[in-house]
Amino acid sequence: MMADVILYGSSESCYAPYGDHFRKVRKLVTVHLLSSKKVLAYRPDREEEVALVMEKLAGAATSGGKVVVDMSETLHSFANDLICRAVSGKFFRAEGRNKMFKELIDTNAALLGGFNLEDYFPNLARRKILCAKAVKIQKRWDDLMNTIIDDHVARLQQRSSADDDENKVLLQKEEDSDFLDILLTRREEYGLTMDHIKGMTVVITYYCAAG
Repeated sequence: MMADVILYGSSESCYAPYGDHFRKVRKLVTVHLLSSKKVLAYRPDREEEVALVMEKLAGAATSGGKVVVDMSETLHSFANDLICRAVSGKFFRAEGRNKMFKELIDTNAALLGGFNLEDYFPNLARRKILCAKAVKIQKRWDDLMNTIIDDHVARLQQRSSADDDENKVLLQKEEDSDFLDILLTRREEYGLTMDHIKGMTVVITYYCAAG
C-alpha cells in the first residue's frame, strides 16, 4: 500500500507485477540505464564527486582547530549526490535539489522499511487514515520531479530544434546522457507514461542512494 502511493502505483520494475510492462522496464534498465558502457561513462562524475569529498576532508584536517567530521553522514551525502547526478544531470545541486533528494530518500526509507499497519488492514489505507503521510511525501516527490523533468524536456526540445551544425555540438551520445534524458527519449519506444518515468526515477534514486 505504502509503495503504491509513493512509487506511482508501483509502475517501475521493483514493485510492478510480472508481465509485459515489467519485462520492458527491466530491458530498459539493463540495456540503456545500467549497461557497462553507461556505468563507465559515469567515471568522470564519480571522480569529481570523490574529489569534492576529499577536498572537504582536507579542509577539515588543515583548519587549525579540532574539527570532527561525521564520516557516516559524509559518505551518505556522497552516495546521494552521486546517484542524483547520474539521474538528473550535473546541475542537480541547483536550488538545493540534492538536499531535497536526500530528505525525501530518508523519508522513503522510514516509510517503506518500517512496519506499516495499512499493509495488514487495507481498509484503513482506503480511508486515508494511515496513508496521509505517504500521500504528502508523494506530492513532494511529484513537485520535485515535475520541475526536473520540465528542465530536461526544455533542453531536449532545444537540441531537437537546433540546426545541423549546432546539433553536432548539442546532441549528446546516450552514454553522456543522464537517466532522465534516456527515459524521456525512449518514452515512446517503451510505452512509458510520465508516472512511469517518475516512479522509475524515485526507485533508482532511493535504492542506489539508500542502499
